[in-house]
Amino acid sequence: GAAPVAQTVYNENWHWLEADNGAPYAIDLNSVRPWDRGRAEAVIYIYDGTSNPTNRKRMLFSCAGHMTDISGANGMPTIYLPPRSIGAQLSEIACTRAKIPNR
Repeated sequence: GAAPVAQTVYNENWHWLEADNGAPYAIDLNSVRPWDRGRAEAVIYIYDGTSNPTNRKRMLFSCAGHMTDISGANGMPTIYLPPRSIGAQLSEIACTRAKIPNR
């Protein structure tokens, strides 16, 4: 008979952050991986008081002050991350875990 197919179990590892306005954000530390051209990818969750699955986003961090939502087929525009913003904090975590220096 055929050998059984091994299945990989994915365990999320959420690290929560709070924006200056109190909004909670999370980054799945196990989702972080290096990308091309010195960028890092990570899954983030923007909590709005519900468990809305559309609040889970695949983000691409430039590790140079920009972030792009790559969740959808068309992607979204790249946005600037002010240095002390929640986006910059998420970028720092993603780029550090992916071993890409922030520029």
